[in-house]
Amino acid sequence: MIHELGHGFQLPHIGPRKKDASGNSLMGPNHESFRRLVRKRDERVYLSEAAAAMLSQHPSFRGVSDDRRKLPNVAVMLQRYLANPSKNTITVSGLVRSNSTPVFAIVADESDARPGEYWTKHYIGKISKDGRYAVTITEPSGDNGTLKTWFVFENGTSTGNGRQRGKAGALVKPYRHIGNTYRFK
Repeated sequence: MIHELGHGFQLPHIGPRKKDASGNSLMGPNHESFRRLVRKRDERVYLSEAAAAMLSQHPSFRGVSDDRRKLPNVAVMLQRYLANPSKNTITVSGLVRSNSTPVFAIVADESDARPGEYWTKHYIGKISKDGRYAVTITEPSGDNGTLKTWFVFENGTSTGNGRQRGKAGALVKPYRHIGNTYRFK
């Protein structure tokens, strides 16, 4: 029930991360699917860092009036994707300009290896006052996939392209896993 309430606050499906070591994520798979794939009797459920970041800007939690009707204008520059094979990470960085204040950059790793959308891992990075951001993916899948980047704004809205909300308006970057590194298309 709380998972569905999360959707009411515009949260996408956000899968658990191993490094969080906290069981299943609130916006992740249902309990039976989690147990079947993890094969561990872990009853814990946690609010992921990405979900917490998105909720932190929602007007309902900030006690401010809701002015999310109009999406902000967004221009993204210097977007880079850097794989680091020695650390097994991918860093997405760039510069975002907008007529609204961006607070967080969100990157969803939609790996072809995930068992379904409920297992999509999300990562966040704080956006500096000058609009720069860097988000590090610490659990890349070792398979092909797609990275989706969007921004959470001070008024609680989110978009990557300024035309669609949330993940639907994300900047999309396919990748291929080759050897021990990632190549971006």
